[in-house]
Amino acid sequence: WVGWETMGMTLGVSGTDNTFKLDRFLWTGRINYRVELGQHLQLKAGFDFERQVSEVENTAGIGSDDVLKRPNVMGVFTGSFVEAAFLSKQWSVVAGARVNTWHLPPDFTLASVDPRFDVRFKPIEALTLRGSAGLAHQAPMLLISLPVSDTAALRSGLQEVGQFSLGAVGTLPGFGLEISGDVFYNHLFQARERNIIQFVTGGSTLDDRLSGNRWGRAYGLELMLRLPQQSRIFGWLSYTLMRSERLRRFALFTPDFTVVDDATAMLPIAFDQTHTLNLTLGYVLPKGYRLSASFHFNTGRPESGEFSSRTSRLVENPETGVQSWAEVPLNQVDRLPAFARLDLRASKTITFTSFSAELYLDILNTLGIPEVYGYRYEIGGPNGPDGQTIPSKAIPSKEAFSLPIVLPTLGVKVVY
Repeated sequence: WVGWETMGMTLGVSGTDNTFKLDRFLWTGRINYRVELGQHLQLKAGFDFERQVSEVENTAGIGSDDVLKRPNVMGVFTGSFVEAAFLSKQWSVVAGARVNTWHLPPDFTLASVDPRFDVRFKPIEALTLRGSAGLAHQAPMLLISLPVSDTAALRSGLQEVGQFSLGAVGTLPGFGLEISGDVFYNHLFQARERNIIQFVTGGSTLDDRLSGNRWGRAYGLELMLRLPQQSRIFGWLSYTLMRSERLRRFALFTPDFTVVDDATAMLPIAFDQTHTLNLTLGYVLPKGYRLSASFHFNTGRPESGEFSSRTSRLVENPETGVQSWAEVPLNQVDRLPAFARLDLRASKTITFTSFSAELYLDILNTLGIPEVYGYRYEIGGPNGPDGQTIPSKAIPSKEAFSLPIVLPTLGVKVVY
């Protein structure tokens, strides 16, 4: 596969020189080999390769320590894997390992070994029990993704996570419904993540005294009820209960930002959403046409200031009685409101002799429901002769910042 992409942005007033532009060229390839050894044993091996070259034009001051300031960022990534599987009527046991390398020319290379294990047992025809465990590594990440930031930040080390899950999937007799459930626990031995302030300045903040190198965990359960296509109707209902947390050492401070102490606690990350619900229903029309609608609901993220506003409280000056907004420490932030949306999809599949093509139109958030991304905390009221708000008559206000993002996508998918 070969691809090229370009993207850019301007910070500040249009026409200024605060611009960021990226041109990226990449090509990838994969080789797989499988051999059957008898009736029950199967062996697989493979090799993945990716090479990407990014040319960056950056006058916006994004990045620290030359990250994203270099005119060229090149990375070469490989992955080699072996896998053995035992397959029978009741059992499926798969064990394997993957060796990955991340190379930044001329002389920086990281490597990881990721073992994986998956077992499935079918005590009866309508029920399958399953469990899996594995170790995985990936490049460092930003809470707000910027192009080539993962490649450019490799010198700070890899993220490392152990993944574990147990579950079951079965068919409800008489209804044709498939029901599944899984509990999972992911342990991040190394969670190399930075928010945008740390990325730009290269330093730590009042909210994170661990310099982007900490451990964390994600745990919860997933439930799904699925109706495979019967006649012309299909659909599914899924629910996820999850917490994603990181160990944070953060400052406790007064309303005037005077640091009085440090605290350490497991706190939800900026994108943690405790409850997520998805419902999809579809109908197959004659001549290859399909229509479907999806309802999505999620509870709000922490208002931690890392990808939103920062929760603030009203404080009163005991001497003047004047009120003002003051940000709270990280362990006292609120959550943003819940959000729901309706998505629609229409598609047409055309079948040829040796391949098929699907034309589709997706509309994300069809009803244009606004999502709250944060709040504006302001102090307003009548102004004096100098144009400044009169403190004794100041009125505090908290206004939601929301956007009704509607995203239509028109595309084509070819399957050979």
